[in-house]
Amino acid sequence: MKTIYKQNDQLKADVKKILPETLIAYNIVGSAKKSGIVCPNCGNGLGEDGTGIIPTDYNGCPSYYCHKCDSHFDNFDLIAAHFHLDVKRDFPKVLAEGATLLGGNAHLSVAPVRIPVKKKSEDVPQDFSAFIEEAFINIENLPVSARRGLLLKTLEHFNCGFTSAWRHPKVPNAPLSARLIIPTSKFHYLARAISSDVPKQFAKQHAGSKEIFNIEALTPDSTVIVVEGEFDCMSIWQVSDGKIPAIAVSGCANYKLLLEWLDKNPDCNIKFIVMFDNDSS
Repeated sequence: MKTIYKQNDQLKADVKKILPETLIAYNIVGSAKKSGIVCPNCGNGLGEDGTGIIPTDYNGCPSYYCHKCDSHFDNFDLIAAHFHLDVKRDFPKVLAEGATLLGGNAHLSVAPVRIPVKKKSEDVPQDFSAFIEEAFINIENLPVSARRGLLLKTLEHFNCGFTSAWRHPKVPNAPLSARLIIPTSKFHYLARAISSDVPKQFAKQHAGSKEIFNIEALTPDSTVIVVEGEFDCMSIWQVSDGKIPAIAVSGCANYKLLLEWLDKNPDCNIKFIVMFDNDSS
């Protein structure tokens, strides 16, 4: 069920158009070190490169997409995240906070009308099996210079692939680029650019919702090394000839992936050795 509000249509339209500069000025979102805003989900924009989420125009309203955690936001999402609200359940409160930013009345009387809506297609995880398999077949075409010391057998063990013409499945107008494809499951993969011509903020892009890389290593009564990057995880497997279990959470901001797994597996009895990168993030 979704709440549709008949009143305050103009207010909703105005809140959608609030500029990122206003959200930053009222501390609704943080300002990234160099450009854009800080992602409220993963903290993108606080790292060393300082580039956060760059807003794009969508029907005259700012739209936000975080390439680091694959999250989409509009102004309602950002306001809800700041005030720890659920954008659907607490929409009247979210709208009231938006009105405050516009100088309006913070105590709105909004009458909701609940109607059933069909589940959006984007709510269903996309199956990338066919693409991952096609990329895997082409892994031998990955230039040696892009393998970062990994042997072909290592890349094949982790079902990695290569494509010479990739664009994000949710950004059909993006330019094509050659990518190393590192899958975690049929519902998610990391596409790493192999050319320095690709802007840094787009060099590592995720398709699907992020998952733990090499999650198969999480077996009961084992000792597992936890690293940030997939390359680090594969390197540990390679130098230990597969004898040292390791997983990657794809960036320190995604440590919650492991915490969520532990919540679901309270009796796993695993010893973790955390070896994150020694940088500010």
